[in-house]
Parts: sequence; C-alpha cells; structure tokens
Amino acid sequence: FLSFVSLQLTPILNVHATPSDTVYSDAGQIDLTGDDGTSSVYDLPFTFQIYNSSSEKFAVSTNGYINFYDGSSNYLNKQAYALQDDLYQYGSAKTIYTKTIGEAPNRQFIIQWTNLTHCCGTWYPVGTFQAILSETTNSVQYQYLYQGMGNLGNGANARIGLIDNAGHDKYYSQNQNVLSPRKAIKFTPDGTTDYTIEDNATYLPYLLTLPTVPGDFTLSSPINAATGIARDVTLTWSA
Repeated sequence: FLSFVSLQLTPILNVHATPSDTVYSDAGQIDLTGDDGTSSVYDLPFTFQIYNSSSEKFAVSTNGYINFYDGSSNYLNKQAYALQDDLYQYGSAKTIYTKTIGEAPNRQFIIQWTNLTHCCGTWYPVGTFQAILSETTNSVQYQYLYQGMGNLGNGANARIGLIDNAGHDKYYSQNQNVLSPRKAIKFTPDGTTDYTIEDNATYLPYLLTLPTVPGDFTLSSPINAATGIARDVTLTWSA
C-alpha cells in the first residue's frame, strides 16, 4: 500500500479570482523587484497612441505607472498612472505581469501589478490592479481587482490619470479615496491633447498569474511501477 504522497507546489498568489474571471496563467513577468524601481524598456505588442505621440515601447515602475517610448527607445515624456504611489514588491518577488490578448487590429495589452504593499515601515497591503491598453482605439482602462487594508488601496495617497508633461495632464483623482474592488476607469482619446473619462466603466474580468500547476509527473520511487510496497512514494515532474 501507499502510506502518503507528498507534493510541493509554488504557492498561488493571493489574488481574488471569481468564477466569471478569465484566468491567464501564462503571463509574462517583468524583471523588477523592490522599491522605487523602473524596468528595462520592452516592446509593446502594437503601436499605441498616447496624446500626440506614437509609442512602440514601454517600461513599468513598481510605483504603479507606465513610461512610454518611441521605436528608438527615446522617452516620450508620457506616462499612465494606474495607481501612482510609493509602492513596493515585497522581498524578491517579481509580481508585475503582462499579457496580450485578442487579434489585430483589436488586441489588448494588460499590465498587472500583483499584491503590492505600501512602502515603507507599515507595509500595508495595497492590492492588485491593472492597466489595459487597447489597439486602434488607444484607450486606457485601469482596473482594481481588490484593495488591501485601510484607504491606501483605495487611492487616498495615489494619483490616477494620464500624463504628458506639456500642460495636458488628465487626472481621474489625486490623493482621494475613490476606489473599490472590481472598479474600472476608462480613458478614451478626445482629439490629440485630451481624454474623456468613463467612471464605472465595464469591468473586464481578466486575471494574470504565472503557471502554478505542475506538468505530468512520473513515479520515480518505488521503481518499475511496483505495487503493494509499504513505503513512501516520490513523484517528480517539471513545470
């Protein structure tokens, strides 16, 4: 007989999926940790118009915003503030994920900040939130999957908006307690220097994770598929 089977899995992130969520467990992972960090510059999956500039590349900050660059990696001085605050990826975790979904010319590019905390000292959990860039329409939608303790996850210490640093910044809020779980805010271009803000936009039920379930396993002990042996069982697999 088999006395027990011992399995060790990577812990599942503390994100609050619901039965209606589409879970993408093959997300890309931004190589970024810690406090006040900005990632390397990555390619966008499509050209994205931000204010009057065409962006082909981006970088992500741990502090809840995106920087936009042209095709030559020149900084365009444009930013998307999903939840711009002094945030932190605790320890060595790399919990900013990306995923492209859909087909051209209607693709969406999702960036998700997962389980961030507020820095520093109190380490209050802030929560998980997303920025979704849409091809062709060039809209930006911010989504707040869940919030942590107190008002920090609700935007009380954060700025939410689109920034062009040329006098046309468009804010939804600045240091206001305005967020709630499953809230969506959509910015749609109105000309080249302004955006229309849709409060309480339709929430898009997307959730990004890394692979957390192992692949096929093989019985490595006891050998030769032996049965009726009173001993522990060792299973091995590759993710």
